[in-house]
Amino acid sequence: MPMPLGLIRGVLGVIAVLSAFLAGRALVGARRGYFKISRMYRWLVRLAVCLAGIAWRNPVNTVELVIWALTAAAFAAGYVEASRPRSQEDLTDRIFHG
Repeated sequence: MPMPLGLIRGVLGVIAVLSAFLAGRALVGARRGYFKISRMYRWLVRLAVCLAGIAWRNPVNTVELVIWALTAAAFAAGYVEASRPRSQEDLTDRIFHG
């Protein structure tokens, strides 16, 4: 029994949104030198393959435009989340005096 293409496009859309978020985080990490730039390229290739799979053999429709908008928003959210400085919580008094 063949799988419906709408389901496959939905799964690819979810993978694309998650890949976009992690690509945004990887961009910040690569710029700061936390890891190699190849990590960012791997996430971008995954994102491009998922978006190409969604657009393959189908005309552009509302679902595809929504997925593209969600991937752009997820990329921006990943970039902003990774670029914010994190404060380290001081737990020494809990560990040694608790």
